[in-house]
Amino acid sequence: MIKKISTTGKFRVFLVVARTLNRHGIIPAIYGSLGVYRILPRLADVNDIDIVVPDIYLGSRFSVLVQAMAQAGFRRDAKYPHEFTNGRINIGCEPAGELRAYAGVLYRTF
Repeated sequence: MIKKISTTGKFRVFLVVARTLNRHGIIPAIYGSLGVYRILPRLADVNDIDIVVPDIYLGSRFSVLVQAMAQAGFRRDAKYPHEFTNGRINIGCEPAGELRAYAGVLYRTF
């Protein structure tokens, strides 16, 4: 039986992935239920990790994202083009350009 990874554990995984992406010049933003958990820690369950990345890394520089995710221990999910998995945790990548239309938030790279 595979032991379930806690929400705190998933946040730690996000931090590891974020550091790896940073080394490749990619600045992710936490998003989705794990992001909400950071504000409302009583959130019962977080199924996956959602991050926002600059649009270019889901387009012409996608290979850089794939390489960085591989270094973090994740491979592309065969079913979903912008999702990665390590067999226990799924990470979905959303384009920053869609964040404003979806949530009214302007993503900026600092």
